[in-house]
Amino acid sequence: MLPSISCLFLIFFWIENSHESCQFLEQIRDVEVRGSIDGLGQHRQWEIRSKVASLNRFTECRLGYELEVPKGAFLDLDTINSSLPRHFLFSNHRFNVEAPAERSRAHKIYLVGKKIFRKTFILEETLSFPLHFRYQAANKDGKSATVSFPPPKLLIDCPEDYRVWKLETCVGQLRALRGVGVATDAPTWLSLVTTNGWRSPIKIMILTGNTTFIPLVIMATIFVVFISLILLFTGSNENSHKKDE
Repeated sequence: MLPSISCLFLIFFWIENSHESCQFLEQIRDVEVRGSIDGLGQHRQWEIRSKVASLNRFTECRLGYELEVPKGAFLDLDTINSSLPRHFLFSNHRFNVEAPAERSRAHKIYLVGKKIFRKTFILEETLSFPLHFRYQAANKDGKSATVSFPPPKLLIDCPEDYRVWKLETCVGQLRALRGVGVATDAPTWLSLVTTNGWRSPIKIMILTGNTTFIPLVIMATIFVVFISLILLFTGSNENSHKKDE
């Protein structure tokens, strides 16, 4: 009987300590991420709006995002930094901007805010950057292709709070960010669970060609080339006759 009571006491003690060690995250009551992809055609604008509210004051924090760019889209990493004056972009991959969708694959990128939020209960920001869509292969029915963008993972970096609240045992530790060059004075970044906003993929429809018209286009092209050659040949003969006269 005594061993059972001891085990229960140890379990209760462990749960209580775990609860206290993650109180920082438990005090965060609102984690909102909203997104939209605006514009038409192959070149559009990707906007992300985020808000984090806590019952405790954030001492010194910044926000970050883990985004997945699907294979049907790409970012121009050579020019995108001019569109992100308040954020850094990190990626281990270079997008092949010439490749069609069927020869591409999804890539993860990380966006890290330059702004440090100090002594505040709310972290809130908006970012926007250009997004490009890849060429989609034509099909027999001419159906539009669907490109899906999964919800981003919202990250938070609070070195001072990390030490004060002893967050090393909390869930959501992201040590992998150092592998892509994202630095922090804390041991790791933390991943936040979104409470409202962007939860399901954003789906964008991209127009494609219709393969049923390919034979007609080929025949029309051959006909135009044939007529052009006849006219060219006829015109050259008339010019040669005029010179002979």
